[in-house]
Amino acid sequence: MLPGRRFEFNGNIEWLTSFNCPGVSWNWPDAQREHRARLEQFHLDHAAGMMWFVLNDPRVPLSMKSQVNEWGLHKDEFADNGHWPWQIYVRQGRRIEGRAKVTQNNFMIDPKTQRTLEVEHPIAVGEHSFDVHPCHDRRYAVDGFMEGVLWYPNKANGPAQPGQIPWGALLPKNIDNLLVPVAMSGTHMAMSVLRMEPVWMTTGQVAGLAAAKAKEGKTSVSQIDPDELPKTLKLLTDPFAK
Repeated sequence: MLPGRRFEFNGNIEWLTSFNCPGVSWNWPDAQREHRARLEQFHLDHAAGMMWFVLNDPRVPLSMKSQVNEWGLHKDEFADNGHWPWQIYVRQGRRIEGRAKVTQNNFMIDPKTQRTLEVEHPIAVGEHSFDVHPCHDRRYAVDGFMEGVLWYPNKANGPAQPGQIPWGALLPKNIDNLLVPVAMSGTHMAMSVLRMEPVWMTTGQVAGLAAAKAKEGKTSVSQIDPDELPKTLKLLTDPFAK
């Protein structure tokens, strides 16, 4: 619950039916603007239709109806857009093929070393659960969950632990003067960790500093020393750093 009698709705990862639309969004990364507009409208219609169903269908238990009968689009929010958000939440989209790729192994403890993977030129840390919503194009239940779901409510007990993000994941394979700190090179599993805002804030800071250093040195970002970037950021942001 948020201030002003507001609620934020999400696709519940543990329910077999929710605002999630497994499989519907597969074409989003490659779709043109008109197709994306249709996909966006489909998701809005799904959310609105589900709310109508819960509130009106006689098969829905009264206990659930009574819980949600005061819910709806907030009159003070997005008033210029029919009270719907201006854009849908795209959890994953197109990503680059980088000079390094982040995988689930970056965030898993190696039994031999008792730590997560050490990478070449680490520039950031990712720390979150493997948190994957259902993504299959059919709704199959497996052990009470939708197929494709990975969810560990207690992060400390899950397999994903804090791990290093390599500089090469921001550098496209065949482009020397471009850095991509958000749609970086990573697998579907890894992106469930990389998508967190603290990661984007850190990689964005690193990319911005790298761009400034490349301009100052009159070179491309691929030619600078990435190992100095985290050290420089620490000196810039930590008054007690030495």
